[in-house]
Amino acid sequence: MDILLIDKSEHFEFICSQYKSICYPDFFDEVCVPNDEAVKSFGSDSVRFKQAVLEDIQPKNNTITVVVEEG
Repeated sequence: MDILLIDKSEHFEFICSQYKSICYPDFFDEVCVPNDEAVKSFGSDSVRFKQAVLEDIQPKNNTITVVVEEG
């Protein structure tokens, strides 16, 4: 089975603990994980990450449409 993670952000944030970042600026690095690193931690070529915005899902055609921002 292949897994494709699509996210407009390049990192995952554990938002529930972000309030600590106000007082402890270095804490942000502890609660944010770059999506590329998270995908590599699976140790499988079946898990991939694409930084984009999911625009449409066509289950009957087994296709998706994403928008990749330039820059």
